[in-house]
Amino acid sequence: MEKINLWFPNLYYERGVVRGEIDFSARYKLSKRKKKEEWKIESCSSGNDCIRDAYEIKIHLNSSSPKVFEVGGRIERQAKRLDKSIQDMHLYADKSCCLGLFLPNEYETLSDFVLKKVYPFFVWQAYFEKFGKIPPCGEFAHGDEGKKEFRKQIRGTGRNGPCPCGSGRKFKRCCLHRVKKLNFS
Repeated sequence: MEKINLWFPNLYYERGVVRGEIDFSARYKLSKRKKKEEWKIESCSSGNDCIRDAYEIKIHLNSSSPKVFEVGGRIERQAKRLDKSIQDMHLYADKSCCLGLFLPNEYETLSDFVLKKVYPFFVWQAYFEKFGKIPPCGEFAHGDEGKKEFRKQIRGTGRNGPCPCGSGRKFKRCCLHRVKKLNFS
């Protein structure tokens, strides 16, 4: 929790659950790395594209895969206001957050999980609420269609290419062994 609290001091751990407020000032920025353009989230303090927001959350850690919930019902109210389904807002039927496709054991620590999946999820939500459109970083489709898109992206990744998880490491040194276990390749 120490590393998480450096970024989000209002989160705390209690009996298998992380809860509290995830607050941020962030923006999407297009960066070029090795001739490849990629959208990244960066901290900011001002500007029209700076998103300042906070969400009350809880993360249940007692399952094989952590489940994240937005506690206040804000995302549901946003969906209703926009006449969208909760699935369009990346919530499952049980109201847990759909954090995108990720591989089993992809995140070795809780802080990695919070910084690489939970934080971007809520920045996405805040961007959508502030600007009324999907952020420029793109997204996979929902359900089985999204899994098909992910498989297609994995198949197009060479062993020496950058890993699709965004770690910056080569695919063969990062997620290739996990993908083989899932029989995606």
